[in-house]
Amino acid sequence: MPQSKQFQLVDARPEGRFKGTEPEPREGIEPGHIPNSINIPFNTFMDPETLRMKSEKELHCLFEDHNVNLNKPLVGSCGTGITACFVALGAYLCGKENVMIYDGSWQEWFTRADPSHIISERKEKIK
Repeated sequence: MPQSKQFQLVDARPEGRFKGTEPEPREGIEPGHIPNSINIPFNTFMDPETLRMKSEKELHCLFEDHNVNLNKPLVGSCGTGITACFVALGAYLCGKENVMIYDGSWQEWFTRADPSHIISERKEKIK
């Protein structure tokens, strides 16, 4: 699949689900990720002590550490479109507006994508 430069896709699921090494919570859905997506788990947007969003400076560093350019179009994704909102809120708190959410997220992608477009480190199905 060719790498698109039109937008950046940030997946907010936990790393194991993104990599394909831990199971998805929905029956019939295997773990893995969309080609060229970037994983920033939703809980990394929060301060672990206060459970509130990190500061603007910390959020900027989080995006930079994952090579996400807030000057380019950004789309948040996750399992079903809920925790992807952490991506949008984090970017908004950094001054970025118009972050899109892929509301079908991994569940929709997995059920519709050609198997060659499902990236996973796991070789066999998780059941």
